[in-house]
Amino acid sequence: MSTFIEFKNKANMDPFQDPNTSTEETPKDFQFEREDVKSREIRGQIGSYAAAIAGTQFRTRVMSVSVSGPTARFIVWDRGGALLSEQFNYVENPQYLVAFFYRYSRGTPEKQGIDITATKTTEREVRTIPADIQAKMKQANKAHKSWCTVLVPDRDEEGKERGFVVSYPLSHTTPSPFSRSTRAMLAFDLTRKRLVFLKDYWRPDVDNIEKEGEIYRDLEEHKIPHIAPFGMGNDVRDHKTIKQDPRSQRILQPSPQTCLIHYRITLNLVGKSLSDFASSHEFISAIADAMEAHDGAWFKCQILHRDISVGNIVITADGEGILIDWDLCVKFPKRPSSQTEELQAPMVARRFARTGTWQFMSSRLLRNRTAIQDYCDDRESALWVLLWIALQYTPTTGHSGVKPGQNDDYDLAVVMEMFNYTAERTDGSTSGGGPKLTFLQNYSEQPISFTNRPVLHSLVETLTKTFAIRYASAPTAEDVRDLEKFRAREDMAEFIPRSVAYRHEQHVNKIHSEGWLVKTIRDHLAMSGWPVDDKPARQATISLSSTAHKRGRDEKKLDKRRDKKNPHGPSDGFKSLPPLP
Repeated sequence: MSTFIEFKNKANMDPFQDPNTSTEETPKDFQFEREDVKSREIRGQIGSYAAAIAGTQFRTRVMSVSVSGPTARFIVWDRGGALLSEQFNYVENPQYLVAFFYRYSRGTPEKQGIDITATKTTEREVRTIPADIQAKMKQANKAHKSWCTVLVPDRDEEGKERGFVVSYPLSHTTPSPFSRSTRAMLAFDLTRKRLVFLKDYWRPDVDNIEKEGEIYRDLEEHKIPHIAPFGMGNDVRDHKTIKQDPRSQRILQPSPQTCLIHYRITLNLVGKSLSDFASSHEFISAIADAMEAHDGAWFKCQILHRDISVGNIVITADGEGILIDWDLCVKFPKRPSSQTEELQAPMVARRFARTGTWQFMSSRLLRNRTAIQDYCDDRESALWVLLWIALQYTPTTGHSGVKPGQNDDYDLAVVMEMFNYTAERTDGSTSGGGPKLTFLQNYSEQPISFTNRPVLHSLVETLTKTFAIRYASAPTAEDVRDLEKFRAREDMAEFIPRSVAYRHEQHVNKIHSEGWLVKTIRDHLAMSGWPVDDKPARQATISLSSTAHKRGRDEKKLDKRRDKKNPHGPSDGFKSLPPLP
């Protein structure tokens, strides 16, 4: 399917409205989207159609017609939003529809919004793919029907592209026609005759966020370990979302949405999921490897990953953990020698919205939407990744999942709810993290027992105790004065280790120190008592959503209410085209 028409038989079923054309200026508070329930449902309906086309095909945009009784609108959908024409009466002015369909049918595939860098694979090319690799690619894509050759641009040489064969149609789609639309897939390199990992997405066109390929270049130059070998990757030709021109804007205020650029990247590595471990020792070791990469990126390159999650750590055939998906990371400028990290980091970080995968974000970020994301938040995310896998794929007992004294019965499903917990604030925004905080603070009273895994039990106990310090009350002014007094007098030095302020200071310094988390995990990995081949065994829980919800400025619901802080901007990604002539 290339395009679609949605027909409603009544004129009042148009989910949008135009201002009074008799006035030259439109009130700033004019609301373009109708807010009644039926209109919201219709917007969701037509949006889902556009999402289905864009999600299962390689498209730069989708064009459609929305008909309401004798009136209609043209809609152009891309990953940045939807541009709509002014409503027109096609009974009185049929030339608009005639012209549209005539031009669309005679237009080139590129003009129709079809991505011409993705074409049907020839039979000759298919025959070059070994049978075992074909089988693996088909198994990874349950929707497989044919093959598609995708061109991936070179990182260094402009205009150079190489063909990679992928299974088609695409099975990994987003329910929204908007957003970055990240799609990961196995691909066969037609030039080097090998299986690789290919990622296709739309990156924000923001000066302060570097291309993922450039991030990999920086990591390579600094010899950061446990990073996937980079293949190819760059912006795909001139594929950009339509940027609204305020000069032609009559109905809405200028859109605050960021322009997106189509991007593709390949990695010369195909790993297995973290949950597909050979033993609990292997997946814990993989997390340690990934966090060593995280430490190296931060302390050597000033690169903060910002999305430590189950899906972003893979295990190689040799059992090595690899940290992938650096597209949401932030590269901090090297700070002047006169500027401390505590001063420099917030200055840069506050320019970027918090992001990550909801289930694995730190309690601090989930509870405070204005908090500045730092590398300790990423480190805490590693704990939640560890627990997510350990709780769901290894047998456990002991934790009721509630506050001490409320319930003594162990219920894994209740414990798992802390990962998905959300609460709506009075202003309509979403928060979470409360149950995670309770888990950390009460863990010593309600520890989890990992069956036949005493070392894993010890590791989780050590990590939860340390991360709980992040949320402990700061020492009182009196405690701080006592510590200063002990340090000032040699005859009172013996009291320093017993000082409340000193112990708090040491714990905080530990959390921030380079290599602390990796060393702690590896020290436990070196202990005896790990099972040899305790393969993953999915534990029974009630039906909980395990979908990894990305949170960032580019993630939008299909039809959400407008931001109260920006009441004049488009609420669902819809924007208006200039009036028809």
